Amino acid sequence: MLDLDTLYTLVSEAIRRAEALEDLCAPGAPDAYLEVSILEEQISGLESIPEVERAIAQRGAVRAAISAGEFGRAKTLADRFIGLAETGAPIIAELNELMAEAGRVELATKRVTAARYPKAAKQYGIENIQRCAREFVDQLAPFPIS
Repeated sequence: MLDLDTLYTLVSEAIRRAEALEDLCAPGAPDAYLEVSILEEQISGLESIPEVERAIAQRGAVRAAISAGEFGRAKTLADRFIGLAETGAPIIAELNELMAEAGRVELATKRVTAARYPKAAKQYGIENIQRCAREFVDQLAPFPIS
């Protein structure tokens, strides 16, 4: 496992890359946010960090998963973090709020997709359309920019 200084450097770079790709509306932005989520999760799992930094990393992991459009991952992470004995009431409230946000964003995304492709949504279902769209974008995504 990487040390805290290395993870901080990596997550800082990943955040800058994700934000830049998002500003450019580049297809690689969701993948970059997923990388941020994974790195934040790694930071939150370190035993040697103060509780405040752990809470920041937990929120960051969930928030980045939402930005990546990985709502299942966001929910799984939030549930896991909430279930930890050391998680305090304030962070639990924030994670629950993020979960509610994830639900709203996911619902809005499904509504936009259904409105954009009504016939396909009716015939194939929103989840299948979103899965196909994600696979298509993944095929066109550029290599990560370092």
